[in-house]
Amino acid sequence: LLTGLEEHTDKQLGLGWLSDVYCEGVRIGGVSVEGKLNSFSSYEYLIVSFAVHLDEKSFPPRITDMIRKVFESGNESVAMIIAKTILHRFFSIYSNLKAPEKYMDIYIRKFILYDKKIKYLIDGKKRTFRVVDVDRDTCALTVAEKHGQEMKISSPSGVIVPPKIRLPKN
Repeated sequence: LLTGLEEHTDKQLGLGWLSDVYCEGVRIGGVSVEGKLNSFSSYEYLIVSFAVHLDEKSFPPRITDMIRKVFESGNESVAMIIAKTILHRFFSIYSNLKAPEKYMDIYIRKFILYDKKIKYLIDGKKRTFRVVDVDRDTCALTVAEKHGQEMKISSPSGVIVPPKIRLPKN
């Protein structure tokens, strides 16, 4: 999704945890991939869903056509072109990934939550943590409290990532 969108904007795009897509530090959507493995190396089927808020500040005009019948035959709107790019990128990247490590290289390169604050619900109370790293093997977040004590968060339930991330000035 991210690499497909990058072809249609010059804005800074990045990934949050687990699958949020940010544009200029603002969450604009996400992706979900579900499937059934038929072996250790391939899927029997995949269900890919994505949602993106595409406005004219970040993407070319008429991008709101994405909401309308994007996959109609003969539809050559800007939205259709972007949707095709996203799907083409997904399948070409997926087919070239022989190991999860390659996926993580892409993910980590585009991850924008390093050193950002998130909130995490522990025993019904919100606590603030700073994101330190992403575990390459498990995709768990490594976070630190004010006092420096680190912990890993492996489930997104209870994690509150801000919808807007302050990005460094270029």
